[in-house]
Formats: sequence, structure tokens, C-alpha cells
Amino acid sequence: MAEQEETLASRYTQLEDGKSSTSDRAELCAKMTIPYAYMEEDSSSQDDLQRNYTQGFGASLVNHLVGKLALSILPASQPFYRLAASREAMFNITQGKEDAAYMVEKELANKEGDILKYINDSNFRGSLYPSLRLAVVTGNCLIEKLEDDGRFRVINLRNYVVSRDYAGNVVELIIEETLDKETLPEDIRGSIDENEESEDVKLYTGVKLIDGKYELTQEIAGEPVGETSSFDDLNERFIDIRWNKIDGEDYGRSFVEDSLGTLIALEKQMQVLNESAVIQAKTVFTVNPNGMTKYKDFVDASNGKAIIGQEQDIGVVKVNKANDLQMTYQLVEQMKRELSDTFLRNQARDSERTTAYEVAQKAQELEAAFGGVYTHIAYDIQMPLIKEAMKSLKMADEDILKDVDVIIMSGVQALGRNAELLKINQTMQELQMAGQLVGAEAVARALNTQNLIKAIITNSGTANKDLIVTESTQNAQIGQEKREAMSQGMVEQGASAAIETMGKNAQK
Repeated sequence: MAEQEETLASRYTQLEDGKSSTSDRAELCAKMTIPYAYMEEDSSSQDDLQRNYTQGFGASLVNHLVGKLALSILPASQPFYRLAASREAMFNITQGKEDAAYMVEKELANKEGDILKYINDSNFRGSLYPSLRLAVVTGNCLIEKLEDDGRFRVINLRNYVVSRDYAGNVVELIIEETLDKETLPEDIRGSIDENEESEDVKLYTGVKLIDGKYELTQEIAGEPVGETSSFDDLNERFIDIRWNKIDGEDYGRSFVEDSLGTLIALEKQMQVLNESAVIQAKTVFTVNPNGMTKYKDFVDASNGKAIIGQEQDIGVVKVNKANDLQMTYQLVEQMKRELSDTFLRNQARDSERTTAYEVAQKAQELEAAFGGVYTHIAYDIQMPLIKEAMKSLKMADEDILKDVDVIIMSGVQALGRNAELLKINQTMQELQMAGQLVGAEAVARALNTQNLIKAIITNSGTANKDLIVTESTQNAQIGQEKREAMSQGMVEQGASAAIETMGKNAQK
């Protein structure tokens, strides 16, 4: 008897056992920051909101960091990548001609603009914020590109399992979804057990690496549905995000986990302060039973009413714990400062507009603070987008990208143009100082102004604006100016000769 083939549902259950410790950490991290990012298992929208009732500082930190990351990874107004030709390829196509090199740069800049427009027109930006929030809180997130309409959807760690090799490459991925029976095609509904009382069914999507290719299959109630598809690279269909990648581990570690001890301590100290505040806010009066003031008169007295009695007969119970709680206040403030530094909340923006320089500064700040995490997060998100855009726009078939060895740079490397422009500005300032010593004309004679202008325009991201006149056009303009000058000189010389001749004739 042949052995029964393993279903995706049973395989999902097997792999889910290896995710238990990751789920426990994710639940705790979510409870300290944003509870709905990873709700407890078997919870639903009908349950009471699971949240931290003593402080919302963790949520504020996460949302601030996610906004900063999203702005750096996917800025709206300028490309977050570069298309650059290697020196060898540039020389082969231009043969050292400066005009040709500039035209290549200009064409690549046009392609950058087309890619950026394609990405902005997609709905990916709406998926970026929730995916980064999940990565920061739980350490893991999956983004799937839906083939039907090109939209993206974010998949929580709760709904997928994964198996990797030691290098971190995905070997097996299974996604679990809950669907309503009524939304399924009739032929699929007919294959589901009619005795099943639940109106919901589980759809399992499995992706497995087989012979160097990923094969995608789906099943409902143990029965395969749809057609099997395959693709060479996982990024063609999924964007797999892990915050901290640990060798040998199938799942990533979150950024919140790094500060989990401080967040738990803050939670406990805030609970002490909140409970103490409630106790101290309670007002209780005491009445001297042997005094002149009668208890009933005091209780029944309305606001502003006069009663017979003495002030000394009435007392107020005081807790007097403010001094004792001073240490707790200081500890809470210290932990908030520490967490603010860790989540980069203390760096405030001074301007109302976000410039390219600010984006570069933020990216470098994130890279320095997170020790390389920003670069691989940016790479994991940006590279699939760039490749998808180039594929959809069929750029690989264009001559400029066939003949030129294109280098796609993302992350901090993509900020190279801005860095080059800063270097040029610094050089101009140094030359200005030199001009004060040796004279501005001497400095101008030593400069190749045409190359300087090209470098400024290329690195400012405006190479596609046709701001530079080609060398041949400039030579033609110079020739025209020389011819006009010569013609004007000949006219003036002829006029002078005629006037001189007329003068001589007048003397005769």
C-alpha cells in the first residue's frame, strides 16, 4: 500500500511547533508596545482589546521609529536607488567622449524616474508601514504580491511558518488563511466535507524549493486547488523581512526584544505610579466624636452651608508618600530617556519639509544606530521593488540597459549622489577661499567648468531635465559667435576705411 502524501495542513502543524518560542517572545514584545501587532492565539476581534493599561510609551516609540524607517527606505520625492554603469562599461560605450558619458547618465536618470513613478503608483507604500511595524515588534513579516491586480498584502507571523537552510535561504514556506465557504467557487465547495459545520475553511499556500526553483501549491481540506506555479526567485512573489537575522534560526529577532527588559521595568514602575496616584487622589475626612461638630451636620451640609462646630474637629487622611515616590519618578524618567535614545526619538526635525539631505542624514543615523540592520532591511524591501518595476516596464529589453553593465545600488549606497554633491560643494568653498589668495581668474582658468557643471547636475538628480548643452552645440554656438564677430569687425573696418577715404577726398 502506497504511503499517503503529506498534506500542507499537517506540514504546517509540524513546522508550527518550532515557532512556539518565537511566538511567545512576539506576544510579550507586542504587549509592551502595540498589542494588536501580535495578538494572543485564538483571540478574535470580538475579544476585549489586549493591551498594556499602564503605559503607552512603547507604542509611541515604535510608531516614531517606523515612520523614520519608512521615510528613509521609501522616500516619496526622490529615488532610493541608483542605476550606474561600471567604469569599464562606460568607457566601452562612450570611448572616452564626455558628451556620450553624460548622455548615458542622463538616460539612466530617466530610467530611475520611471521606476520611482511605477513604485509610487502601486499600493506598496500602504503596505510598508504595517510591515515595518511587524518587523520592529515581532522581528518577522511577509509581504505577498497578488498576481491578479498587482496589489500587496501584509502577512503576520501568526499566519505562516518557514524553514530555512543555514545560510538563511527559504527552503519551505506555508501560509494559512481562513476563508468563508460562500466565497469559494462552487466546484471547490462541493469537494469540502458537507458534514463540516463551520462556515470557515482553511486555505494553505505552500512554497517549496525544488531543484533550484520555488514551486507554489494550494490546498483546502487536504485537496489541491488551483494550478501549480513556479518561479526562480522567492522575491518574484514574496518579500521576506527579518529584523535581526540569526544564523541557523528560521525566524528573526525583533528590535523591541533588544529593549524588552527596560520596557518590562517601565511597565512595572508605571503601574506603581498609577496605583499610587489613585490612592493619593482619594479624599477621606475624619470627624472627632467628642468634638462640637456633629457628624450628621457635616455629612448633610451642602456646599457653602454654615454649621455649628469647630475646624479642629474635622481632619483629612493624608498618604504623604510623595517623597517616597520621588525615586520611582526619577527611575521612570531615566528609563524613558534610555528608550528614547534607543528608538531615536530624541532627534527632532527642525524643518517642515523633508529634503534629500534630511533623508540621507536619517539613513546614516539609522545605519549607525542599528549596526547594519538598516542596510539589509532596506535591501530586502527595495531590491524586489526595483526588480519588479524593471521587469514590468520591460527595461531589460532596452538598448541602454543591454549595452551597459547596470549596477543597482540601494540602502546607504544609494545616497552616493548626495554625498558626491556635498563633496563638490565643499570643494567649491575651498576654491572660493583659494580665489581670495591667488585671484578668482586664476582659479577659473584651472577649472574644467563644463565637467564641473555636469557633475553638479548629475549628482543633484536633475540629469534628465536637459539642462546641459552638448559639446557639439556649444562648438557650433562658439563658431557662430566668432563668425558674427568677424563680420562685425569687417563691417567696422570697411566703415573706417570709407570714412578715411572720404576725409582725404574732402581735403583735396
